[in-house]
Amino acid sequence: MALGGRGGGKPQAAWDRAGRARQALISRMAASDNDPDVAVFIDERALAYLVNQKAFALLVQNVRESVLRSGLSAGFYLLSDLQHRERFPEAKLYIFLNAWDIRPELRGAIKNRLQRDNKTLFWLYSAGLFDSGRESLERAREVTGIALKPQPFSSKTGTTILNRRHPLSESFQETGLLGGGSLEPSYFAIPEDATVLGEYSQTGLPSFVVREFPAGDKSWRSVFLGEPIVTPALVRALGQMAGAHVWNYQEDVVHVRAPFLTIHCKGAGQRTITLPNKWVAYNLMSEQWVTAETNSLRFTAIDGSTHTFLVGTHEEIEGILQSDPSSLLEIDTLPTRSEDTIRFDASQFDVPIMRLDEWMEGSDDEDYSDDFLFKPRLIEEVDPTPEETQEVGRRRRKRRNDRGRGGAEEGAATHREHAVFEDLSMNVMFRKRE
Repeated sequence: MALGGRGGGKPQAAWDRAGRARQALISRMAASDNDPDVAVFIDERALAYLVNQKAFALLVQNVRESVLRSGLSAGFYLLSDLQHRERFPEAKLYIFLNAWDIRPELRGAIKNRLQRDNKTLFWLYSAGLFDSGRESLERAREVTGIALKPQPFSSKTGTTILNRRHPLSESFQETGLLGGGSLEPSYFAIPEDATVLGEYSQTGLPSFVVREFPAGDKSWRSVFLGEPIVTPALVRALGQMAGAHVWNYQEDVVHVRAPFLTIHCKGAGQRTITLPNKWVAYNLMSEQWVTAETNSLRFTAIDGSTHTFLVGTHEEIEGILQSDPSSLLEIDTLPTRSEDTIRFDASQFDVPIMRLDEWMEGSDDEDYSDDFLFKPRLIEEVDPTPEETQEVGRRRRKRRNDRGRGGAEEGAATHREHAVFEDLSMNVMFRKRE
């Protein structure tokens, strides 16, 4: 806009771009909705337990980035959506980032909705630790299909890949090592009849397992990885195991919900997009049909460029392009509100709604609060006794004196020793309500 009348909105290129954006929106209205191949769950209750920003980046943000760069069609959901939605997307792969607080109604939704139809469920780090804030790890097997237990105290993480021929193992580097560092507590799987792909290098306990549940239409697969490290290659391998289509192998950011495909290129060079059989592509920005060679769409990209296509059969795309905008923009009667959109009353939710970049501050002692990864909210605060208060004061004075003597040299040596695994150096504390 140019409110002053100086011609600020005059360039024709700006109007052309706005026109293409408007046409893309109209095309979206003419297309039908499709379910993603991958559904990623974020447990909003468990987010309220986090008091460590490093843990949030490791267990949530980094995994989200890997999913977006895996080349799969993915959608992101709250864990409560699985319980409250009348209809939940029928994906092929379900990724649980931080499913730590699994309550009875959610446990039932996972067993009834997901443990069937050859679906693959992937559990990262741990699952089912709490039920309404109370310890519940012994019931994790009901939803994961794999029993989990904590490793011995002070056990280091770091996994050695055992079965290199398995498709999931091939997604890791040839070194055969995964992760490493100090992550407490860490969890291992009880294999039963599962396939063990990796074990903790220090303890030899299973850290990476796959278990099949063959039962006709109730068949499903469970994958557990105790290391909080997920790469785009691992997500891609999980998707291929589940039968999902891979659109891109070059770790660009890909958003796919057919018939729309958007790719944001990382780095310059040749790009290849794989299309399903007999599918074609139409470039929405250049408004041109794109020639596909053997179901592959190839083009040259520059670093940071974004490309948007319509993909599908030729008849489907023609139908979208030839749709009448006036008929799409007219609404005779307001549609009824679908029960699928009514999940719960947010005002009655037991965890305050917050943004993903916010953390709940606790009232723990300042010397230890930075080391906590989780802190269940159902905790009865107890005032410290005078003896406990005096003990805390003595510890603080001792640390100050140590820093003045030889503590600095010891601290520097410890820092150098663990510098390689600095990103995974964090502690977890689970406190049980009495």
